[in-house]
Amino acid sequence: MSAHSRVWWYVNSAGKLAAPYERHQKAVPRLPIPTIEESCARFLRAAAPLQSAPQHAATKHAVEQFCQPGGDGQLLQEELKKADAALPRESNYIESLWYRAAYLGPRDPVAINANPGVLLATPADPAQREPLWRAASFLSASAHWVHDLRTAELAPPTAGGGKVPLCMSMLPSVLGCSRMPEEGCDRIQAHPSSTHAAVHWRGGWFSLPLFDARLGTPLSAAAVLGALEALPSAAAAAEGGAAALKVPLGAFTATDRDVWAAARARLIEASPRNASSLAALDGALLVVVLEDDAPATLSARARATLCGEASRRWYDKVMAIVYADGQCGINFEHSPVDGAQMVFMAESVTKRIAAAPPRPTGLAPPPVSAHLPTALTWSVPAPLGKQLDAVRAAVAATSAGLESDARVIPTVSLAWAKRHRLSLDALVQMALQLGYAACSGGRVDSTYEACSTQLFLHGRTECVRSVTQQSVALCAALDGGGGGGGGERAQLAALAAALDAHRTTVQDCQRGHGHERHLLALKVKAAELGRPTPALFEDGGWATVGTSHLSTSGLRSPALGLFCFGPVAADGVGLAYLLQPDGITLNVTSWKGKGPPAAKVADAIAASLQKLRALVEKRPKAPPQSKL
Repeated sequence: MSAHSRVWWYVNSAGKLAAPYERHQKAVPRLPIPTIEESCARFLRAAAPLQSAPQHAATKHAVEQFCQPGGDGQLLQEELKKADAALPRESNYIESLWYRAAYLGPRDPVAINANPGVLLATPADPAQREPLWRAASFLSASAHWVHDLRTAELAPPTAGGGKVPLCMSMLPSVLGCSRMPEEGCDRIQAHPSSTHAAVHWRGGWFSLPLFDARLGTPLSAAAVLGALEALPSAAAAAEGGAAALKVPLGAFTATDRDVWAAARARLIEASPRNASSLAALDGALLVVVLEDDAPATLSARARATLCGEASRRWYDKVMAIVYADGQCGINFEHSPVDGAQMVFMAESVTKRIAAAPPRPTGLAPPPVSAHLPTALTWSVPAPLGKQLDAVRAAVAATSAGLESDARVIPTVSLAWAKRHRLSLDALVQMALQLGYAACSGGRVDSTYEACSTQLFLHGRTECVRSVTQQSVALCAALDGGGGGGGGERAQLAALAAALDAHRTTVQDCQRGHGHERHLLALKVKAAELGRPTPALFEDGGWATVGTSHLSTSGLRSPALGLFCFGPVAADGVGLAYLLQPDGITLNVTSWKGKGPPAAKVADAIAASLQKLRALVEKRPKAPPQSKL
């Protein structure tokens, strides 16, 4: 397979990492292919707590047929190994499939359904609460981050105290990429030499330089501030006036992908002006939205970051949203990057902002002409304008159906977990299951937890199915978050077993031995070979495990103040959380009238965390270690 065919998902190359990073990348291993036996055993372990005895017996029989010598599984495994061996070293067996199946193929809107959001931590510097300076600082720091990556001055990401290299392949795609709507399956357009940002201000879009064109160096925050202060002049000078400038085209990026693909083609056909403005948006390093208001509560900020007014958004790119109080949210298009890369960038940018010179007093120095913003204008045919109005109304109605409840829960924290020698992530996962069970009459449903596979070349994520027989037993021991039962000793034993099971599952996924991506690749391989779908994938267990009623993911970073994303299942919940030194920041999302109310779930999770904390603190204390 040629390099070109391997990266079909890019309209043009994302750009290679600078040569000095090659040694780092060579130290990162390829993603392994697990054996059929271990993946099927893990699948059965994930299915068992979600099925009745007869259902599980049927699933077990389908698995045995799949794994038998000479059966479908063995044949497909060999074909998968051959395909993987033909790939370049810097790829893996799941990469191409996963771009099509998970990121670029689905036709659902990316807003809420795919794009996650984060809110940066509130800055200590009072000047950073002034929105234009906040935006200028963020843009300048982002440009410096990109420059350092391009010139190999950025320290590579590592784990294990700097001893374990993490793959850098997606870092050039963090900024400078745009998701391109195409009928049937989207692609990513990369601009590895991009030097400008796209800014939305009071209904209009503008192109804003971030690099000095003569020197090729990033602009200072003061220079960017001067350019932002020139936005009113750029708007006044827009060709065609306000009618050509203030067109709510962002709503198209929040609708069905095929609808947007067709509308985009008609826009380009209608006028060279539209093609030019779209090219400026596509080619920007990132989008910045300057809002005139400030959400009053954490829940409101989560909603605004995840699904604000679509006419003021551009969901096809990484998008920083600066509110009137200086709070800054980031909504990121998910196809080119995962949370790990966004956190890496956000931490670096935050440190750069903190170390940069303070805000200039008074107005910033007038920018040179080469640094001035340029208005992006549009010529929209009347029929397309009517469609845009309808899309905008439909997107607003959909967004109104999303419930979001964000809160800080100080009950448990990283510092507390360290004192008690346990994994805070594992404990939170148990609380999520307990809380959900309390809201659903004790029902247990399949739970997805994202697990980074950045330890491997071009690794993205594996799926942790965190419902286990042990976690179900814990829910039973604690009565689904209710009155409790079974005695303290039994509850402590159930907690220890559940935490151990979760740790084992996560460790398997981290070392490239999760079951879900592997089995999906085998399913797709059968279709590629024209073979009937194996019974394993027709059995109800595959759908039961794979339907993520609880979609969960956790991050930890001092640069962040909030993490949010939407539900995956129509009747499910989205559970995003930050693990922090002094507590947990939780955001729960659900669809009104379909899933359990977000506030009810958040209340139940908070109560479950309190219950689990009390239980942990009853554990016998470990004897002090000898000093000899």
